[in-house]
Amino acid sequence: TESTPDNTVGDDNFDNDQAFYAFDEQQNVTLGSSLTVDTSMVSTTTIPSGAVVSSHYVFFDPASIVRADATITFTGAILGVLTSAATMADTDILLGLAGLAINPVNYVNDVARGLETRDSYAFNGNVLTVSLRASTPGDYIRVITEGVTAPIPLPGAALLFLTAMSAGLFARARVKKA
Repeated sequence: TESTPDNTVGDDNFDNDQAFYAFDEQQNVTLGSSLTVDTSMVSTTTIPSGAVVSSHYVFFDPASIVRADATITFTGAILGVLTSAATMADTDILLGLAGLAINPVNYVNDVARGLETRDSYAFNGNVLTVSLRASTPGDYIRVITEGVTAPIPLPGAALLFLTAMSAGLFARARVKKA
C-alpha cells in the first residue's frame, strides 16, 4: 500500500485494520554518540558511540480500534526499540529517512507516535513480537538492529605474503616432525 502523499507515514494515510507495515530506514550507521533504547516496556539499555546499527520502522495504522499481533524477523540481532514520540523524533534525521536528499520520508503525527501502556512487545535475537491495540493515527516503533560492518580488504600482496608464510610454517613443521 502506498502512502498519500508519497513518502508520508502517519496522518491516517494507510487506515488498514489488518496490516502491519515496515520499511528499512538508514542501514549500517555508525553512531556518533551513545543511543538509549528500550529493551522492554520498563527498561532501557545504551548502545555505545561507534556502534554500527541499522534502523527499521514498524507501524500499525488501522481505521478503527483494533488489536493485532505480529511477529517480525530481522536479518540482524535486535539491540532495542524506540517507542516514544520524543525518541523517534530525536532520531528521525540520524536513523530515519527524514534528512535524505533523495526520497525523504515525512514522519507526521510527532506527538502521537509510539506505544501506549496497553501495547506490548518482546524480542529475542532477531525476532520481534508485538501486540498493539491501535486506532487512528496508529502505533509506531523504530527497531534498532546490529548493522553490518564490511571487513577491511587485504591488499593482494598481503594476501600472497600470508599464504606463503602459512605454507612455509607448514613445511617447517613437517621437516621437524620427520
